[in-house]
Amino acid sequence: MVKFYVLRSKHTDKVYVGKTTKRLLTFRLSGHKYTFNNPDKSNYCTSWELYNLGVSDVEIHLLQEIECENKKEISMRERYWCDYFGD
Repeated sequence: MVKFYVLRSKHTDKVYVGKTTKRLLTFRLSGHKYTFNNPDKSNYCTSWELYNLGVSDVEIHLLQEIECENKKEISMRERYWCDYFGD
C-alpha cells in the first residue's frame, strides 16, 4: 500500500505532497523532522520551507491510500496530488 500525504503549516499556504509505504504517517513525519534538524545538502527537501516557518506546527494529513502496480502508477498519482494543490 502506498500512502499519499500532504504537509501543512498554519504559517503559509504552501504545502508539501509526498508518498510513503510506512505503516504510520507519524513515522514519515518524524523522518521529515529529522532531516530538517540534521541538514545535509544532499538530502535537501522542499518540506524544509514549511519547517523553516515553524517546526512544531507542521502537520501531516492522509490524502489517499492505494495499491499501486508499479513506479509509473505511483508517480502519476503523486503528480495528480501535486497538481491538485497547485504545486
